[in-house]
Amino acid sequence: KSKGNTVEADPLIEKYGADTVRGFILFAAPPEKELEWNDKGIEGISRFLGRVERFVDSSVPQTAGAGNFEPEKLPKALKAYYVMLNKTIKKVKEDVEKDFHFNTAIAALMEYMNYLYAFTPAEAERAEYNALLKRAVESVVLLLAPFTPHSCEELWQKLGNKKSIFLASL
Repeated sequence: KSKGNTVEADPLIEKYGADTVRGFILFAAPPEKELEWNDKGIEGISRFLGRVERFVDSSVPQTAGAGNFEPEKLPKALKAYYVMLNKTIKKVKEDVEKDFHFNTAIAALMEYMNYLYAFTPAEAERAEYNALLKRAVESVVLLLAPFTPHSCEELWQKLGNKKSIFLASL
């Protein structure tokens, strides 16, 4: 503070919301390093959170009434989708629980969102895909919740869950 190198959070929270500011702070640097403030970075997190919200919104109609799936019976492309989901879950959990590397956990979620957006299932696999998509979307929201709790609580409700996201588990 004495060097005048602080960033006032209130205007940023008013403009982007508390979750976006929190997400940026956690993404911008590992806990043991100083944070180099960058306005473009906060805009990037804002875009990412918007992408997650749009993906959840577009997934809700597809996943409504989706059944279960058996991982060992999934077709090859959907098995790869399932493996990618589990790798992401493992990476985020390890980064958070073991190393407190929130920045790399958020980066893993960003990479996984890119994968989800790019994935196109075969029409014959639609029912299995919808069930797997439901699991993937719920997992992304659950994994993102510690970083952006307010946004994820809203997304959790959009997914049809009645109880708080913080009472759920992977």
